[in-house]
Amino acid sequence: MTSPAFVWLTRHRNDEAPGRLGVTVTRKVGGAVVRNRIKRLLREAFRRQLALVPAGADWVVVARDRAVEADLRSVTRELVSAAPRLAAAPHTPRTGGPPAPRIKRSRP
Repeated sequence: MTSPAFVWLTRHRNDEAPGRLGVTVTRKVGGAVVRNRIKRLLREAFRRQLALVPAGADWVVVARDRAVEADLRSVTRELVSAAPRLAAAPHTPRTGGPPAPRIKRSRP
C-alpha cells in the first residue's frame, strides 16, 4: 500500500516473535543526512506504535520523495493509518521450497 511519503509492504513469518521493521531510503530521496533522518523518524514512530504490529509480521517501508518534508507527527500519522491494512493483509506463509535460481550477469 502507499501513502504520501512511503510505500508499505508486509510479510508474515511463521512464528510469534515481535514484529520487525525494515527501512529503505534511496539516494534519490536525498543525501546521507536526509536519509538517516528519515530512517530515525520511521524507527521512532514504529517503536512508539509497536502495539499496532502483529506478532510474526515484517513490515518494510520504502521512503518516497515527500518523506523529506516529514516530521515525527506526520510519520506516526501515516504509520497509524497504514497499520490496520498491513495487519489485515493476507497471510502468505513461506513454503521452504528451493531457492530462486541465480541469474548470471556477464560483464561488458
